[in-house]
Amino acid sequence: MFGIFDDTTFPHIYVTLDTIENDDDFIIFCETWKSYDEKRQNYTFIFDARNVGYIPVKYAYKMSGFISKLKQQKVKENNVFLEKSIIISNKWYVNSLLYLIFSLVKPVAPVYLVNNSEKANQLLKQLNLNSSFYDDDSVTFFTN
Repeated sequence: MFGIFDDTTFPHIYVTLDTIENDDDFIIFCETWKSYDEKRQNYTFIFDARNVGYIPVKYAYKMSGFISKLKQQKVKENNVFLEKSIIISNKWYVNSLLYLIFSLVKPVAPVYLVNNSEKANQLLKQLNLNSSFYDDDSVTFFTN
């Protein structure tokens, strides 16, 4: 299973990422992601990618296509409620895939990349207080 979603603290949804075994893993991940928009409430993803193994580059292209469709859906139907994502990653390969994805397509909502859970928790608290000011050394990808 590529992504395990924990929504017990909704609107904060913690997603533990692992290795993608096959296309079905990716499809299930995307379907689960989209299911949160059906609640019609704003939410935040906190992705933990520290245990991700090798991911074929084709999934970066598939993810950019998925994000592109979400952006189109947001414009046409205004029914994408993702406010922001925080990604915890300390692996150069995962970070490289993220840079590739976001060079192909801007994110649906702001994405913050940090290297440990303490920084993620601090950032989440700061962003909840004020979304435009935070003291942090994250890499940030903004929407256009």
